[in-house]
Order: sequence, then structure tokens, then C-alpha cells
Amino acid sequence: MDRDIEREYMKKTAVAIVLEQLKLRGEGAILADRLARYDILIKDKDIRIKIKFSKQIQRSKSSNRNWEFTKLIHRSRLYPIDIFDFYILVGFGENGNIKKIWKISAEDKII
Repeated sequence: MDRDIEREYMKKTAVAIVLEQLKLRGEGAILADRLARYDILIKDKDIRIKIKFSKQIQRSKSSNRNWEFTKLIHRSRLYPIDIFDFYILVGFGENGNIKKIWKISAEDKII
């Protein structure tokens, strides 16, 4: 259960930070509806954003610590392509602080 609480904390923190940063930059950003598959909507530009988050992970003793963002799996079998326009990836440090943020177009298919 502790892991679920941590994930919920990271999710809420990541979305709140991205929303705040978009508003500081003059964007008309709002939280998406709870049923939407994206997290944030920029109203006047109709841009949908999906927030992904991760803590640093070390796979072996010799490897560096990296963030790993999992591929998003949609609940629909039709797999609609235009669910969102951008991913914003939020990388957390060991003590829960945000260390890095990336913006990636959904068309890049990096994730």
C-alpha cells in the first residue's frame, strides 16, 4: 500500500507542477475531466497533455540511475491516436523533489 501512496503523491505533484508552470507562462491550462485520458488541457489551443512520472531507477550495480517512463496503454481496443498531443515527463529525485522535466510530442513515439 505504501507504494500506491507514493505513486499517487508523485502523480498529483507532477500534474500540479506542470499546471502551475503552464499558467505562469500565460497558457490557459486547466485540469482535464476525471474521465479524460489526458491530464491537462490548454483550452484556447485545444492541446491535450498526458503527464508521466518516474523516480530514478538503477537496474544493476554498475549502471547509472535513470528514469523509466512506461508506455501508455489505452483501455480502448480501437487505440485512438489523437487522445493527446504532448507528453510531459517529470523525473523525481530520491527525496521526492523534481529533478527534470521533458516535453515530448505524442507523434514522436518515443514512449
